[in-house]
Amino acid sequence: MEDGSCINVSESNMAINVLHIEDNPGDATLLRAMLFAADKKGFELAHVTRLSAGIEQLGRHSFDIVMLDMSLPDSSGIDTFKRIHEKAPHTPVIVLSGLDDEAAAMQTVHAGAQDYLCKDELNERMLARAIRYAIERHHADERLEGERRLLRSLIDSLPDQIYVKDCKSKFVACNTAVAKLMGFNSVDEIVGKTDFDLFPQSLAEKFHNEEIAVFSGQPRVNREEKIEGSGLTSSGSQRWMLTTKVPLCEPDGTIYGLVGINREITERKQVEDRLVRLLADLKRTNENLKAAQMQLIQAEKMESVGRIAAGVAHEVKNPLAVAVMGLDYLKNTLSVEQPKFAPVLNDIYEAIKRADTVIGGLLDFSRPRTLILKLDDVNKLIDASLSLIRHDLSKKHLTLNQNLSESLPKIKLDGNKISQVLINLLMNAIHATPENGTLLVSSCTMRASELGNSGVTFPPERFGVDDTLIVVQIEDTGAGISDENLSKIFDPYFTTKPVGEGTGLGLPVSRQIVELHGGVLDLRNRRNERGARATIAIRLRSDGTKIRTKTDSLKA
Repeated sequence: MEDGSCINVSESNMAINVLHIEDNPGDATLLRAMLFAADKKGFELAHVTRLSAGIEQLGRHSFDIVMLDMSLPDSSGIDTFKRIHEKAPHTPVIVLSGLDDEAAAMQTVHAGAQDYLCKDELNERMLARAIRYAIERHHADERLEGERRLLRSLIDSLPDQIYVKDCKSKFVACNTAVAKLMGFNSVDEIVGKTDFDLFPQSLAEKFHNEEIAVFSGQPRVNREEKIEGSGLTSSGSQRWMLTTKVPLCEPDGTIYGLVGINREITERKQVEDRLVRLLADLKRTNENLKAAQMQLIQAEKMESVGRIAAGVAHEVKNPLAVAVMGLDYLKNTLSVEQPKFAPVLNDIYEAIKRADTVIGGLLDFSRPRTLILKLDDVNKLIDASLSLIRHDLSKKHLTLNQNLSESLPKIKLDGNKISQVLINLLMNAIHATPENGTLLVSSCTMRASELGNSGVTFPPERFGVDDTLIVVQIEDTGAGISDENLSKIFDPYFTTKPVGEGTGLGLPVSRQIVELHGGVLDLRNRRNERGARATIAIRLRSDGTKIRTKTDSLKA
């Protein structure tokens, strides 16, 4: 039979196309007979006697499988298979041999052959099954190889460094990002190495100790690692890695290696460091702004004092003049023991007392303030303030209604100064309320948006709409505040009280105290009812503890 001749064993289009390269005519005839006996419609056979003819056939036609004898006139040994495999790498090859040589069989299979069959042991059933199995295995191998290439491509395209190590901490595989990080041109240069081959001793020991823990079943996930002083960094620089190392396990749980993933986060850490420094700068700036604000408040207060200097002089000058004249009179002509001079002494005392009150208020208004902040209970401050004005309530037969929220959280504030504000507002409410009237005191927490909806106004930079506020309200049932006076109530020395009963500094001082706490003091007439309402609102700052608040609605 000449090279290139074909015998149609099957007329079916589904027949398996077989290229048989065999120089022994008897072996060729025997194989053809076996195929015909196994399935006369299942195979189509082409036979050649030389390797060169087989390579030529593979160049002209498409075959499903090659049956190859490695002892040919023009080639022999493993080179015969390698030449065929190089010509048709996607065509499965079964090697046929007259010798049952296990070493040769392993060599050819390792080189890529699908099977190694001894001619003396062949029968039609074994041959047909070997051909079909070889084709299926080859297709499966190609699918696996395709998936492997795809997976490799995906892994190599990732910016993260991905690697696999065995239980001796030797690199088994890695992607190109690892090779690039280590300064190698190929991943093959890393395989077989350990961290001791790539890093300084101290760093390698650190990584090795971590991997010992991983091999004992303790994964390390998303750990930040600083790498410096190694070949991976330039002099004086450092890198940050987000590292994950998890064990690789057999189905029975036996650990046989680990997989590691490194993600460089140097840029992120540098940004974080810059943000930390920026935050520190902002804190310092904020403190400077607060100090500047205190200075501006002080300057504004002093400016106000200058504007009202004439009024202060009038208030202080006359009582002091009376005191001086009375003291001169006592000193020169009178004896303290004479009862008839008691009215004069009383006048002197009242004048001095009034002067002291005015001057004391002026000093309180003009001196710089320093808050002593600590966690305090606003309800307790309200109760303590109410206990101090019980006598004034009783004198006017006023009814006190309290609605204090039981769930009110503590807040950092200066308790003494807030008590000063509460007493001042309570006394103003008592003075404004006629006998047998009612005083209402309430406390609650609410959102800044709710406070705004109730009519209380505040600068937008003071509170965010979602801020939680502690709100205290003091309401009276008096005549309210006239429209003319509403715009003046916080002016220094403005008062509607009779001469001698007020200095006009209580509300300005109270508002400054509340504003120093970052809050708002609002005073206005009640909606749809007689009387006025004073509102203190201070933002609840979180100290890291989650606080459950109950929102109490404002009264109309």
